[in-house]
Amino acid sequence: MLAFELAQRFRKTRSEQRFISFISMSSTIGIALGCFVLIVLLSVMNGFEKELTSRILSVVPHGELYSKSESGIENLDAQLYRLSQDSRIASVTPYTGITGMLQSKGELKAISVTGIPVNSVSDKYAERVTSDDWQRFSTQKNGLIVGKGIFASMDLNIGDIVQILIPQTTQDLTFKAPRSITLSVSGVLSVGGELDNQLGLMHLETASEAIGISSKSQGIQFTLNDPFSAYDTMRDIGYSYPQGVYMSDWTRTQGHLYNDIQLVRAVVY
Repeated sequence: MLAFELAQRFRKTRSEQRFISFISMSSTIGIALGCFVLIVLLSVMNGFEKELTSRILSVVPHGELYSKSESGIENLDAQLYRLSQDSRIASVTPYTGITGMLQSKGELKAISVTGIPVNSVSDKYAERVTSDDWQRFSTQKNGLIVGKGIFASMDLNIGDIVQILIPQTTQDLTFKAPRSITLSVSGVLSVGGELDNQLGLMHLETASEAIGISSKSQGIQFTLNDPFSAYDTMRDIGYSYPQGVYMSDWTRTQGHLYNDIQLVRAVVY
């Protein structure tokens, strides 16, 4: 009888230990799996954020001011010097933007072309344009660099002659025949993502002349030391600017990418 009771006692103990061991193992596996998924997904999101900063925001300006007047930015050189003294700003660059249709071989494609001062922004595009393409572009006043997606979809070749059709409006807001600019394809810009299907680069002087800017540029592009402060910084600069200007920053054009990253990160947490 004593042996039976001892056997029953040890049997229950082993049974309870097995159950406790099962619970412990399940809990350990669950916690390990949860930590693994959390670390992997957060690493992926951090990688996306790094790519956003190092690739897209290295080409897309952090902020822009562009003139309300058709004549462009007044006293450009003095304003560039004044703004460059701001500790929040890494660099300032004059630009003229053109949105139109790229025409080649009977095909049309929408394109957003930025006129840039070639000699002062070469480092910004050093990793996105080959040195040969940039050298060719620098020596051609009518040169055009197009995004990789545009180059492939329109079956372009280096040296092709293309046209950019620029829409024009009249005082009564009716459209008239578009203005045309003839350019030569000088190179390919590779940023990554949808931007390769939209962007183009041309000489600042050519762009300003094409849309009738009497000053040197239509606006000013900003590269900030902290790109994530662009919203507040650009409004602070824009409201105090001595000329009537429109304000813009990268969160308006590319901010959906950053918002998506933050949303996924919050869901993971």
